[in-house]
Amino acid sequence: MLIKYNQGRNAGAPGGKSNAANKCILCASLLQTAISDLQYRVKNNRSSIGLREQRFGYSLIILKTREFLRLYLAAICDLQMGETHKSLECPFTWGIDEDLAREFDESQEIVVEVEEQPVLALVNSLSITYFLAVQKSHRDALNKLHESQEIFKQLDKRTLENDATSHEVLEHITQATAYHVHTLLDMTSEAKKAMSELKDSKALRSKPELGSIYGCRSIAWSCFHEAGCQRVVPLAEAAVSSSPTCSLWHHILGKSLRHVRRNVDGLHKPSPREKSCLLRSYELSPIPFYGIHVAQMYRESEEREKCRKIYSDIYESRPTSVGINLRLGKAFTTFNDFVKAEECLNRAGEKNQQNPMYLHYKGCLYRKEKKLKEAAVYLKEAGKNGNHRADFDYAEVMMRLSRGSFDYLGHLQRMFEKCENVNFKQTILLHISMQSYYKKTDLDSALKNLLKAIELNPDSKQLMNFRNISVDWNEYLNIFDLVSDVLLPLYLKRRQELSADMKDVVKSLKHHCEKQRNELSASFQGMTL
Repeated sequence: MLIKYNQGRNAGAPGGKSNAANKCILCASLLQTAISDLQYRVKNNRSSIGLREQRFGYSLIILKTREFLRLYLAAICDLQMGETHKSLECPFTWGIDEDLAREFDESQEIVVEVEEQPVLALVNSLSITYFLAVQKSHRDALNKLHESQEIFKQLDKRTLENDATSHEVLEHITQATAYHVHTLLDMTSEAKKAMSELKDSKALRSKPELGSIYGCRSIAWSCFHEAGCQRVVPLAEAAVSSSPTCSLWHHILGKSLRHVRRNVDGLHKPSPREKSCLLRSYELSPIPFYGIHVAQMYRESEEREKCRKIYSDIYESRPTSVGINLRLGKAFTTFNDFVKAEECLNRAGEKNQQNPMYLHYKGCLYRKEKKLKEAAVYLKEAGKNGNHRADFDYAEVMMRLSRGSFDYLGHLQRMFEKCENVNFKQTILLHISMQSYYKKTDLDSALKNLLKAIELNPDSKQLMNFRNISVDWNEYLNIFDLVSDVLLPLYLKRRQELSADMKDVVKSLKHHCEKQRNELSASFQGMTL
């Protein structure tokens, strides 16, 4: 197996010769043959192959096959076209986390439209093209690429230059994305055309060009919200440093600092730096898209009058954007200004009444108005379309409507089965655990599900500040404290009643709780006054 792997590896080393493409195909074929050979020998005659070789062989396959095939087969198109390798900048080359890309669901996002912020609309669309490619939805990726190319055509070069954004960089990223998509779909002539038109990104080295490269990378990572925020911040900082008069880069940095504050640091009020970034973006370009986020910042800073004024000013401008109207509708719902909220949401729903965000916000409006039956209809529909937050809100409304007869635990279990997002899976497991303990007094299930939830992401901030609606809509818990101070002592008190397999569960929970407390203690010791 190893001999065959090395034969393929040596045969496929790109050398730019006319038969290089055939060697690439050969090396991939040899690797696949080696894999099949190992699998057959293990399955049919384990005695003919040593355990060490099995382990090493499978490890090699697991670690190397995906990378090997991708790199060498991707080279075929380049070599057949006779192109020299160029340095490309696009979502396919930015090292974006493939697991996050697989989990991305465009239907759950508020789409940024061209009239709101054209550069953001373009780079979001190109990023989604990549996400769809990772999800193996290649035809959908091609369609999204075509959408992206249409957005690019709508960009005004002078407007971009006035905002210190490079048209050449955006063109390069669009063409580089097209090259990768066409290569994936074996559209050789289209891929060749895209490559021939591409400028090497190493030539894009002016300050605005570098700022645009860093900024576009930050936009791609920002698609993942809190999951990507710690990658966004340094990229957005580099963009602002290279191109300090670009409003968009200040906006991206301010938004990513908000995600870090809320989801990493667990703080509620905006920092001075976050405020400065968002205000600077609005100062450089006073458009509704930036204004909405400045208003949100004022709301979180408890500067209510400033917040209301910006929302009201944007409302008076009668925006047509779906995203702006959705955000306005949500804000006016919070202010109990139900007439304006309904007007804005209806405006958003004119383009697509099946938009999950529209359905969710409309349901939240009815819930705030105490029209629970109407709220349940909209929230249920939004949940069907994959909006997990709406699904939670639907369960809450049904619990109120049914006065306790609604099967909340069953609803959560069905949600868990169809959910793919890790963060939401963790949230669902925590709610299942609370129901098991507080409502069903099933300590075994509660502890098992708590362990599953913690192991999904032990560093998740919701474990430190979880809203326990099973007891009180306004109660927040530290899950580690609940486990170590309440549930584990209860286990020790009642251990004779619990099953033997709970020992491993309790041992693992103890480990996680002790680790969390040690980390917390270390962080306090490292603080300076």
